[in-house]
Amino acid sequence: MKWAKKYISIYNQPLDNVQEGIIQEIKQKLAKVQSDEPVVTVSVIAYNEERHLLPCLWALSEMRCEYPVEIIGVNNDSSDRTGEIFRLVGLPHYLEKRHSCGYARQCGLDHAKGKYHICIDADTLYPPHYIETHVKYLMNPKVACTFSLW
Repeated sequence: MKWAKKYISIYNQPLDNVQEGIIQEIKQKLAKVQSDEPVVTVSVIAYNEERHLLPCLWALSEMRCEYPVEIIGVNNDSSDRTGEIFRLVGLPHYLEKRHSCGYARQCGLDHAKGKYHICIDADTLYPPHYIETHVKYLMNPKVACTFSLW
């Protein structure tokens, strides 16, 4: 997992331990990835993920995808600094007060602009072609959904 080495350097670190330069890099790269007319919406579902959200978003900010993407966050009423992290990196995000990954996923779907919707967990690092791979499968008319264990 050579691709994940730099993201792991801040994994499980509280927000105060992450250098401001890394936060700004993530913010700039996420802004470049975002499309106003996305083919795919990626909803990052987060509940008390202060120690994992930034590495996840860093990996997503460096994804390689030939399709226009929007990334949105869903804060499932966290009691830590999860919402603050979404704000710091300038990611559009929504608060879902009903606790449950089902409600959080529905919140992401309700705000998605893309034809395809991919929910991901904020505590996971995703390889560069993860989103693109799923979209290619979803574009197949015989495929209704994709699922992966990573």
